[in-house]
Amino acid sequence: RRGKRDFLAQSWRLGREIGGSSARIPLAVKAGLDAHRAWESDFLAGKPLRLPEGPPEGRRLRIGVAGHAYNIYDPHISMELLRRLGERGIDVLVPEMVSHAQLRRATADVPKALFWTYEKEVYGAVRHWVENKLVDGVIYMLSFACGPDSFIEVLIEDAARSAEVQVPLLSLVIDEHSGEAGFVTRLEAFIDMLTRREAVPT
Repeated sequence: RRGKRDFLAQSWRLGREIGGSSARIPLAVKAGLDAHRAWESDFLAGKPLRLPEGPPEGRRLRIGVAGHAYNIYDPHISMELLRRLGERGIDVLVPEMVSHAQLRRATADVPKALFWTYEKEVYGAVRHWVENKLVDGVIYMLSFACGPDSFIEVLIEDAARSAEVQVPLLSLVIDEHSGEAGFVTRLEAFIDMLTRREAVPT
């Protein structure tokens, strides 16, 4: 937000604090930026996650997984959600695969500007997915007692319900008491429902 010069100054300060030499800090910063650009390029190319790739049977289901990055990518907190989907042969889309321009377009008609950056990205991603028919279903992972998460949940439900083709939505609320058994049961029921829905001719 403060520009490239400030970013480089902060990177240099951090590098010195952790013992980096004057020669290694610029190389480390460049390597980090290159890796980030490559990661961002792959995501924005729209390639769905296949981690690990499960055996495809016919057309693969595609599910959008929305939520804070520190929830959906943490295997302990998410109870291996991405891995479980991959093992079922499901393609996964995540909010980071939606560009800033797409996010702005998807949220352009919101009457009041959304204050929270993460929630704006999550909501914009879901709107982009459902309005462009990119997913068969959406899983929204939210933290218990998180006000912004609960607020956005209502908007996400409305987006999934109001799309030209309604998109099934599974909200998974997590806290320190979340049990794996109930989580897996709900997830499998959701996947089975999507599979049956795809099998019904339209």
